[in-house]
Amino acid sequence: MKEALRIKSAPSLRIVVGFSGGLDSTVLLHTLSLYSKANTHVSIEACHINHQLSPNAKSWQSHCQTVCEELGVPFRSQVVTLEPKGLGIEAAAREARYTAFKDMCGVDGVLLLGQHLDDQAETVLIRLMRGSGPLGISAMQSIAFHGNLPVIRPLLDVPREKLEVVADELSLRWIEDESNASLTYDRNFLRHHILPALDTRWPALNQRLARSARLCREAVNLADEVAANDLAEVLHSEGGLRIEMLRQLSDLRLKNVIRYRLRRLNLPLPSEVVLRRVLCDVLDAGPDAKPRVCWKGAEARRYRGSLYFINALPAGELEKAEPVLLTSLSKTTLEGGVDALTLPWGGVLFIASSRQSLVSLWSDMEGRGAGTLAIELLPAPLQKLSVALGKGKSSVRPIGRSSNPLKYWWQQYHIPFWFRDKQPLLYSDGELIAAPGMFTCVNTIELKEGGSAQETEQLSRWVSWWPYSL
Repeated sequence: MKEALRIKSAPSLRIVVGFSGGLDSTVLLHTLSLYSKANTHVSIEACHINHQLSPNAKSWQSHCQTVCEELGVPFRSQVVTLEPKGLGIEAAAREARYTAFKDMCGVDGVLLLGQHLDDQAETVLIRLMRGSGPLGISAMQSIAFHGNLPVIRPLLDVPREKLEVVADELSLRWIEDESNASLTYDRNFLRHHILPALDTRWPALNQRLARSARLCREAVNLADEVAANDLAEVLHSEGGLRIEMLRQLSDLRLKNVIRYRLRRLNLPLPSEVVLRRVLCDVLDAGPDAKPRVCWKGAEARRYRGSLYFINALPAGELEKAEPVLLTSLSKTTLEGGVDALTLPWGGVLFIASSRQSLVSLWSDMEGRGAGTLAIELLPAPLQKLSVALGKGKSSVRPIGRSSNPLKYWWQQYHIPFWFRDKQPLLYSDGELIAAPGMFTCVNTIELKEGGSAQETEQLSRWVSWWPYSL
């Protein structure tokens, strides 16, 4: 709990327990419920994810709800529909599960999961069989982040047999997932056939594997320190890596900083073969070339002497995109009070009450977004604002400048070419007021008669744009 309080830096703590109803999460929930009753500054709630993969899924959900009612712990459940999208069932289930966890935790929750020592040993072996490097073999961390969501695994050093003893002593009831007996899954094959045989030859095998994971994590942390220093040298404010400076690094440091950059952006890492293509096809391309190397979930681009890593633009019928009112867009409120509005053709429009909120957001996103500008958006006019997709031939006139096609301004502001087909334009009552990320088109920040500069600052809003999903 001390670590959770340190992460949140708050006098009170909201703990969300991922509660499947299995042995580990049952012991964890009971332990935390006792802790919460003795420490009123800590609140506990349980979150159950129904993956709809088992015919017993509904009964498991009912079981979890009953347990929580007996403990007096608030209970929430969410049914998810898996969308493999080229992923296996296990990976798709994990992705759906964490998406639900993020929704339930919000901005103030800390997620606690019940994985134990045996789970860690299985993960290490699975990663080894897949040919993973030190990052993969370091497996699960007791304290980690999934995006901005803090994730703590307090039982990671505890063997399953000890949890069984505790559960028996407390007369706890838990469910057994029938799929745990299926050898179709790699984890079950290791659990039932490989690990028992290895343990007879090398006693305390799980502890040995966990130690290897910790040592790999130390190596990763050291490599990250080197990469962080290198990234600070090559990264510019618009989110690109300066190719001229990348070329000054050794091959090992070059690959290390690229992998580090991708992880900081929460983008999937490429295979060795694909990474070599990035180094050869993108870094070594001519200055006028538009190279692009893609892998599942990400791609590498080059623009104006810089290397960019981005997630794939969502597919959409751009030519049919119609203007929409801001009030009709799906909205998510991020930390710092930033409203993130999802655009129908892909991308996000950010509106904040202060520039600093957006600066903090860009810092968290490692500079993926750039070009914040102030626009006075009072509550009444806000209802009238609409956003439309900009076209290269659209005539746009910034304040104090001449009217020119939008394509001209993209070139003037060095907007990467892969961003341009998603450029939003902001209108008020049909009048163009801003091209987010570049400039305003009307004098929207003016002192009201008799008003102070501070009052105007409080009334204004800051707007920016990111062409990709968060």
